[in-house]
Amino acid sequence: MLEKIEDNELGVDLTPRKLQEKITYFFAPKKYLGNQIKSYGGFLNYSIQYTSNLFGSAVGGPDVILYGHDTYLFYFSLEQPASSTLFPNFVEIVEQNSY
Repeated sequence: MLEKIEDNELGVDLTPRKLQEKITYFFAPKKYLGNQIKSYGGFLNYSIQYTSNLFGSAVGGPDVILYGHDTYLFYFSLEQPASSTLFPNFVEIVEQNSY
């Protein structure tokens, strides 16, 4: 269930069994979609937090996926969060940070 934490923050509980060991991504709000050439050189801030059982681990995948003009850009953070720890991070929107 999606939960509003603050005006610019949302949270979601992904503990149901059918969602475990799956990667979940969210779309940006409509006002952020479309031609965002003015975003070049700016920063996208995001936070990740996950929990796992005693022998579990995070599911690997890109932290951020950007899509436009039939092109996907993937960003993988070099640092990975520990379980049950809020991990605030950012990516600078420049071509050197996409893979």
